[in-house]
Amino acid sequence: MKDMIKKGILLGLGIGALTREKAEAFVKDIQKDGTLTPEEGKKYVRELLKESEKAHKHVEALVRKHIDEALAKSPFVTKKDLREFMKETKPRKAAKKGVRKKKR
Repeated sequence: MKDMIKKGILLGLGIGALTREKAEAFVKDIQKDGTLTPEEGKKYVRELLKESEKAHKHVEALVRKHIDEALAKSPFVTKKDLREFMKETKPRKAAKKGVRKKKR
């Protein structure tokens, strides 16, 4: 399970890094042709990076959704499940301590 999470995170990071590199290279090529001014190129890179960040967050949300669905279907106990179980059983333990057996 940890391996799947790690791969998902690395995939998301890779998409962001690749987009930045390609965006900067693409804008440099366009600037060489004289199609864009340096100011326009910087603005364009910022816009592309903003879109890349949106895509990164979207991929991250999808990965999180799939992980949550897989965990819900799995027989494993999560930390959340364990905490809820512990909360439910604490009152029972306290109640049992207060009840004393009668001696015969």
